[in-house]
Amino acid sequence: MNSDLNGRTRIAVDLDGVEAEFAEPFLKFRNEKYGTNYTKADIFTYDFWSVFRVSREQSIKDVLDFYNSPEFEKIVPIPGSQEATSLLSKKYFIAALTARPDFTMDKTLSWLEKYFPNVFSEFHFTNHFAGNGKSKNKSDFCLEYGYEILIDDYHGHANECARRGIDVFLMEQPWNWETLHPKVIRVRNWREIQERLR
Repeated sequence: MNSDLNGRTRIAVDLDGVEAEFAEPFLKFRNEKYGTNYTKADIFTYDFWSVFRVSREQSIKDVLDFYNSPEFEKIVPIPGSQEATSLLSKKYFIAALTARPDFTMDKTLSWLEKYFPNVFSEFHFTNHFAGNGKSKNKSDFCLEYGYEILIDDYHGHANECARRGIDVFLMEQPWNWETLHPKVIRVRNWREIQERLR
């Protein structure tokens, strides 16, 4: 078992879809740009190009444009996430592990300081769309930094981490109803995570 110097279990926590309400602000931005009316319930996969029926390149560009928009800075925490994560940080070593690209680092850290002050001990960006650098799998980060538990909303990250021996809580979202590895526990909200990590 890996732990920090105080003997605490190390937990990696995703941001978008877990701590931060990403989907609705992104859809507002995209709907205004294209005159569409997609809702969160329409997002059946994180492969947005399949949802919006556009090229992968266009879909990635839309997400990158959103990161640079004022709407990105209006993201709010998911209900229950602030109190729950703060309480967990008193017992566990909590790290932020996000797929956001490197260039969002300053805005992301400012957001975390505003909404989750003194909660996260480490911050990692996997650079999923490789905006300014190389992308890295969340499971690699978990193994490299000794995270025993991952809290995420993407079944792909969840299953990959579980296959490599990491316990996973998958936050229920419209886009993650695929088959899950036995080590992945589906949860509906932060209250359920707290109950399981008592």
